[in-house]
Amino acid sequence: MAPRTSREDRLKAGRRSGRDLGQQARGQVRQQAARQGRAHGPGPVARRHRPARTLGVALTAALWLAVTAPGPAPAAAAAIPGRPPSPAPATAGRAHSAAPAAAVTTAGTAGVRREPGQALGAVTRWSADRLAVGDLVAAAKWHTGRPVADPARERVVLDAAADRAAAAGLDPDRARAVARDQIEAGKSVQRALLRHWRRHPSHAPADRPDLAVLRTRIDRADRELTRALADSTPLRTSAACRPLLTADLTRTRLVRQWDAVHYRALVHALASVCEPPPHPPAPAGSGGTTR
Repeated sequence: MAPRTSREDRLKAGRRSGRDLGQQARGQVRQQAARQGRAHGPGPVARRHRPARTLGVALTAALWLAVTAPGPAPAAAAAIPGRPPSPAPATAGRAHSAAPAAAVTTAGTAGVRREPGQALGAVTRWSADRLAVGDLVAAAKWHTGRPVADPARERVVLDAAADRAAAAGLDPDRARAVARDQIEAGKSVQRALLRHWRRHPSHAPADRPDLAVLRTRIDRADRELTRALADSTPLRTSAACRPLLTADLTRTRLVRQWDAVHYRALVHALASVCEPPPHPPAPAGSGGTTR
């Protein structure tokens, strides 16, 4: 007859069995996670450096937000014709969910002069909005067969930019150069989209936007750009302009989830925004010949 075990012995045996089963289950989980990491996930080095990359992006965005806050929320980017819409990033929703819709449609119309930092951010936002409308212009030209270049329309846009600049106390040549960059950036995106649709007709947009309506939106963006350029003159003529503009470019690409074509076009659109800072006067006696 087997010896009878006490209640304490049975409890000890149960605890030992439970520990053994727990260790076995944890070992299986670790092995499965290691197999999945080798097959699909990044290696240990990538996992170690991922927080550094994320921190760098966050610091870049935080730098520009600290300079320009509080600023008007950017208008929502137009959907790219022929492509499924990208989901809006959570950061964009948190940043702009509290802004009323009227703030987007009436931004820049109150005639209140903005701080230079906010105005420089507005230059980037209105440039991005103008570029997004260009996607719809490409869809309209796809259906109508009109060429990308429209010299008559471009002359109207350039002359209007120079006239508005003169009225706002802005250098007309600078405003004309920025407007030219905006036009060329929009045409580069239109050409890229049209090439893509010719190669992949199934991706072409089914709807045909009204080109006249789209041009009224472009005209409004151009008016707001002139005002933002005038208000941001102290920053645009300083050495801080390009670093701030680069940070805002990075933030815009992250928020709007733009591809390389649109990002390069936005860089082109802003190429003439920053002006070289004025040179300080030369000290007396620094030039000329000595006698």
